[in-house]
Amino acid sequence: MRSQLSQLLDRLEAIRSDRECLYVFPTRDRNQYTADGFKTLWQRSVHAAMKAGALKAEDRFTFHDLRAYYVTLHKQQTGKLPDIHKNPATTAQVYDRNKEVPRSAN
Repeated sequence: MRSQLSQLLDRLEAIRSDRECLYVFPTRDRNQYTADGFKTLWQRSVHAAMKAGALKAEDRFTFHDLRAYYVTLHKQQTGKLPDIHKNPATTAQVYDRNKEVPRSAN
């Protein structure tokens, strides 16, 4: 079975007339965004979704939340975390939302 990433790239290739650019979110000149540029793009997208009524203010989420969601989903489906950091412990600490945190019933 083909990976979900391969399937996504096939879908992007099918809808784009410009096949030389493989960035999921390219700039106008077909390059990658800087970190600040992507943050600006993300915020504009979130505000546009809220204005259109597709997203409620209380349901807002960050790109980091989205990344953590898919890391967690990957672990649930495969039993292991994806390789997104040099140190796997960092991935587990930052992105794994499967963890159960013990709490007292006070």
